[in-house]
Amino acid sequence: MVRNGILFVDDEAQTLKYFTKAFAHRFTIFSAGSTEGALRLLEIHHEKIGVVVTDQRMPESTGLDLLKIVRRQYPRTVRILTTAYSELDVLIDAINTGAVYSFITKPWQLEDVERTLVSAFEHSEKEIRDHQLLEQKLDEFQARLLEGHAYDIALIAAKIGHYVHNALCPVTLLIDELLEKKDFANLPEGFLAGVGARIHEISRMLKDLAHVSEPPADAQFKPLDVLPALDLALSHAETYRAEKRIRIEKEILGEIPRIVGVPSQIEKLFRFMISEEMVSLPPDSLVRLRLGAHTADGEILGVKIEFEDFAPVRSDIQAESLLHPFNLRGTNPREFGIFLASSYFITSHHGGSLTVRIKEDKSLLFTFLLPCEPDKISASNSRQASRFRSSPQQS
Repeated sequence: MVRNGILFVDDEAQTLKYFTKAFAHRFTIFSAGSTEGALRLLEIHHEKIGVVVTDQRMPESTGLDLLKIVRRQYPRTVRILTTAYSELDVLIDAINTGAVYSFITKPWQLEDVERTLVSAFEHSEKEIRDHQLLEQKLDEFQARLLEGHAYDIALIAAKIGHYVHNALCPVTLLIDELLEKKDFANLPEGFLAGVGARIHEISRMLKDLAHVSEPPADAQFKPLDVLPALDLALSHAETYRAEKRIRIEKEILGEIPRIVGVPSQIEKLFRFMISEEMVSLPPDSLVRLRLGAHTADGEILGVKIEFEDFAPVRSDIQAESLLHPFNLRGTNPREFGIFLASSYFITSHHGGSLTVRIKEDKSLLFTFLLPCEPDKISASNSRQASRFRSSPQQS
């Protein structure tokens, strides 16, 4: 079904009539005077509505609050916020939450509004096509994983590129708006610095994933202790942990043997897994991080690392779905399994294994085994077999 409908939301009846009269010749217009009315229309006509345009200032709730709900319930519906240029706090909130595709500043210029709407529908159609193609590819990809094949890094890169493009779109639009207006008097202190930091964070994540997807050279491996790498990763995450009030309880179970590995990669392994828990868990959560020797028949084989959390995953999540590198544990778009995929690559390149288990309470236990002396660590060895496994639910 073609989604050529626009849902326009504004509490002023005259504005609703004005918008409908201006654009009904080109689009199917649905209109609502409140958040409640808008959600009712979406429930009935969501298959026809491709774009939601809402005013920010409404009596019962803000337009941004509505768009956050739309993003959660109808994620492939393009969201546009109309607001005064002076309401920078609203625009910043919209950027930080990823709730909008574009902004329309008041007073309106009909030609500019129409261009924005046309662009939004083009974006919506692309989103649908990409989603359908991605679902097909990811189904094929998951099937390959379950058969024991290695990750397809090209698919990961394609998905990440798509994700980053969407995440940066409102940032780019706002920066362009500021440059065009040439008016920086009302900018809050450090605003542009904050935007730059956000872009830098995403860029660094991409670079890290691209880097760890390639096996390190043999010359980079050396005997090392894993505890300094863990302490460094924990210190890097301290600020974010404090902001989200995530507690990490570290348990050292006896003497920890040395492994043969790449020091920077092992630090990144800890950093990626800590980040995975940070973005996936709700505030005030607990993560139990245990390190000990991995033994079998009295022989020390390497290091065993466990990340155990206590926040249940969604009821529809199955153990095998956790193999999916872009599986969503919740509803936050930042929760895509980029960190988990990166952890897998590092573990695999070190000749180790990663096991994921759903516990009886539906929370997760990640177990890494890193060998003391992995045999012939090389690109060919790391790609011969997938070492990323799921375990059935058990106590």
